[in-house]
Amino acid sequence: MGQIEKFVKDSGVSIPAYNVCFYDSNGTDEILDNILCGKKRANTGLFSLFEAQMQLLPRTGDYTVVLDSDTPPRAAASRRPSMSRTPSLA
Repeated sequence: MGQIEKFVKDSGVSIPAYNVCFYDSNGTDEILDNILCGKKRANTGLFSLFEAQMQLLPRTGDYTVVLDSDTPPRAAASRRPSMSRTPSLA
């Protein structure tokens, strides 16, 4: 069992499926600290990146495991309460 699977199992939450998120190295741990202390309660992603990586768009109730700058999971799996699509300015 890998680190992420063990983290999800040990969380005590029944999570049938989840995404894994890693922010680039600029501010990763600061972002995670803000998530864990409740200052950061929302997240966004570029629609074009979901398309380019052929990923499904997040839906209400989906879970994400957030990795820290050393890549082990650090944030508790968090539920995405909602999602909206905003047109790009480009």
